[in-house]
Amino acid sequence: PNRGTLAAIAIAGVTVVGAVGWLWYGGPHSGSGARGVPGNRVAVLPMANLSTNPDDRYFADGMTEELISTLSTIGGVRVIARSSVLSYANTKKAASVIGRELNVGSIVESTCRKIGSQLLVTVRLVNAATDDERWHDTYDREASLANIFAIQREISTAVAQKLSVRLLPADSERVAKRPTVNPEAYALYVRAQLMRHDRV
Repeated sequence: PNRGTLAAIAIAGVTVVGAVGWLWYGGPHSGSGARGVPGNRVAVLPMANLSTNPDDRYFADGMTEELISTLSTIGGVRVIARSSVLSYANTKKAASVIGRELNVGSIVESTCRKIGSQLLVTVRLVNAATDDERWHDTYDREASLANIFAIQREISTAVAQKLSVRLLPADSERVAKRPTVNPEAYALYVRAQLMRHDRV
């Protein structure tokens, strides 16, 4: 074959490889941000504590910490570090402004309220380029350790799905993994994390 034919074959090959990669990773990530920032680059803002008891702040911070950790185990999601989002606790800034400042395509906002033994968590996924809400849900559960981890797992899975990220079996296994089954150990852990961040 002549050079023109070889060049056409090479171009076709590159096009096929690119198309296969596009399909494998779920196509263009839903809600791509401004300046070409992909939607799967995510900022999880500090969960707002709506409980009347200010001591429950540690619980909201612990939920934020674990949600970041759980989302980070999904291969197709890129979550920025907690240290980068701490200053956005209780922020009034628009998602589009935060998106530009943090260079992310999507933002997860959430609140939690403990009322006795009940736990109410609301969460929403926002397109950081347009301020459009991509998804939201409310979780009303008993505040047991099993339910806390279940909520984190369900939120992480839903966010990945809304961003058109393919969940591989290994991703699902990591998301389902519990850091502990001991409520006292979990409470001590999140309080320690809160004290550490307060000192920073």
